[in-house]
Amino acid sequence: MKRSLFAFMMISINCFATQLPFSSHPFGVPATDESLTLISEKLEMPSILQSGQVPVLNQGGGYAVVYLDPISRKCVDYCKEVQGPLLDIGAGYGTISLAVLKETNVTVIAEDIGVENLLVLRKHADIKEYSRLFLNGDRFPDALNFIDNCLGAVAVRMVFHFLKGDEIDAGLQKIFHWLIPGGKLFIVCSSPYIKPLVNFIAIYEERVSQGIPWPGHIDDYASLCPQMPNLPLFLHVIDFRIMSAALLRAGFEIEEMTFVDRRTIPSVSLDGRESIGVIAIKPVR
Repeated sequence: MKRSLFAFMMISINCFATQLPFSSHPFGVPATDESLTLISEKLEMPSILQSGQVPVLNQGGGYAVVYLDPISRKCVDYCKEVQGPLLDIGAGYGTISLAVLKETNVTVIAEDIGVENLLVLRKHADIKEYSRLFLNGDRFPDALNFIDNCLGAVAVRMVFHFLKGDEIDAGLQKIFHWLIPGGKLFIVCSSPYIKPLVNFIAIYEERVSQGIPWPGHIDDYASLCPQMPNLPLFLHVIDFRIMSAALLRAGFEIEEMTFVDRRTIPSVSLDGRESIGVIAIKPVR
């Protein structure tokens, strides 16, 4: 494997710029690459807020949720029996990835556009697990690529609500091809039923009634939450009707759909429907 230490880091109070070293491995950079230790030396995960959220380190902002919700827990448990790697899209600080490494023998591909977050993830993994961990900073869906039928499971946790509708469609099509027949996709994303969007819910339902394919596009979300300055402007909330239609278009069968209760997070707490969780299967044909 070729490697290059063109990776660099510029640190200021709120601004990081980091790149992973080059790797020819199809999964990404092996965690065994010793150069990762050097470029992650000064990186640490910020303190966990009372809500269980943690600000991410990468430019663009946002927050990571660092506890396993029920759908993510089912992903970890599924990996105890699956054949093939787990791709953790939007892995952040490794809530799912680290649990899978600890509790199973599965190889984990941790993907995140925030390379800084991935480097912190690696620091929290046991060194004995490095041989089963790969870091991948390629952006999903456009820049992330794998061969067909190579993954046993895919987790997309708290990612789809940052993508536009056509990106979600393209991403689901890619995931469908990457999964082995019988492989499962685990999704958690924001629903319209969150505290800052109380006045948007009626607009959302009206858009649904008009047949708008992606009714949850919001271009000024940050202005709705002035108390949380680390948020991006764009948000795309999704309900079961919209997500199930997208999954069926991509060829998936739906195993489970449920709400994920976020009432422990004051900034979004509404009525227990704050996120949706979905498990979908690539059919065996």
